[in-house]
Amino acid sequence: MESGSSLPILNEPKVDVMTYQQLISSLMYAMVCTRPDISYAVGIVACHIATPSEVHLKAVKQIFHYLQETSDYKLTYRAEEGPDEPVVYSDSDWAGDRIDHKSITGYVTHLAGGAITWASCKQACVSTSSTEAKFIAATTGCQEALWLCNFFDSIHLSITIPISLCSDNQFTINLITTGNVNECTKHIDTKYRFICDHNESGDIVTSYIPTDQQPADGFTKALPPVKFVPFISALGLM
Repeated sequence: MESGSSLPILNEPKVDVMTYQQLISSLMYAMVCTRPDISYAVGIVACHIATPSEVHLKAVKQIFHYLQETSDYKLTYRAEEGPDEPVVYSDSDWAGDRIDHKSITGYVTHLAGGAITWASCKQACVSTSSTEAKFIAATTGCQEALWLCNFFDSIHLSITIPISLCSDNQFTINLITTGNVNECTKHIDTKYRFICDHNESGDIVTSYIPTDQQPADGFTKALPPVKFVPFISALGLM
């Protein structure tokens, strides 16, 4: 999907809905299993699953064409590369949806040089600032980190606690580590503030990562080719 592109919203379908839904299901299978690089694009076309048109169908076919051209891509893990403990990266595209102005959350967990969990999803509420959007995204990343702790424990594998959670927004990190509430942040829903408690209790530790090194960026927006190539490389796809 091209950077900066958007798809129209219709009141009624213009193409066969069943066919469109079957195509989306196939894409989602690939996305969930081994192709994190199509997560954002699949999320966008899936929003039109009830009222698709030729434009939406064309976008779906473009994703299939991309998968065909990159059918030899595979997730690769090497013990000698990357962190030997899971690291969660979270990001958001503030007001990324041009219709309802809700932000897009993206996160990816790295281990041994490759992605092991990932997601791209629209946030449930409208954020009034990029800091709020990234704070909500970091909260989702924290939930993933806690789930990973339980998962590794269930298969009797030990990991180092706290798990590192990386964000490219210094204000978000400050809000998580200090828990300070001011006029600009007091409205953020209480349910998102549990990340501050888990940071204080030592379950996670937040750290800053420059935006141009943020591997979760491609889960929040369509990237231009110059950024997309490093993105798929950072996921361990080769």
